[in-house]
Amino acid sequence: MLLYIQTHHFDVLHHESNRVWPREACAMLIGTRTPDATEIKDIVIAENTADCPCLRFDIDEKSLFAAHRRARDRGLETLGCFHSHPQGIAKPSVHDAARAFEPEQLWLIGGYRNLLRPSRCQPQEKTKPRGRFHINAFSVSKPADDVIAKFRPLAIRFFS
Repeated sequence: MLLYIQTHHFDVLHHESNRVWPREACAMLIGTRTPDATEIKDIVIAENTADCPCLRFDIDEKSLFAAHRRARDRGLETLGCFHSHPQGIAKPSVHDAARAFEPEQLWLIGGYRNLLRPSRCQPQEKTKPRGRFHINAFSVSKPADDVIAKFRPLAIRFFS
């Protein structure tokens, strides 16, 4: 399966990840899905309400409801979520796997390749990451008897 994402949406996610760094950025993804492809058509930036936002993410309820409402009003569907990994690795963590519970949900994860400076969660921190931002996409597949989600990598195609 392919994931299509406009370069503009990539730029929005990159900007948000830089803006909140060293905390995890998060957003809801809205779009269309067919058996062969998924296309992100809109993004709802969300507040990270996790107790430790540098290591985990929780999307605030207001953003969740806003995303579902926006998708419904536009005849689209809520595809899944985006979050960043400020430490640099754009793949699902053990914590992510324990919290992914909706089969076929899209998980878009951003990270920084060649991160030159490890992040620390200090609110007064003013520096920004100096690695190259990238994203990876995954679809959740979770057998009914399994406690931990499995992630299936998706190929990404960017377009203007």
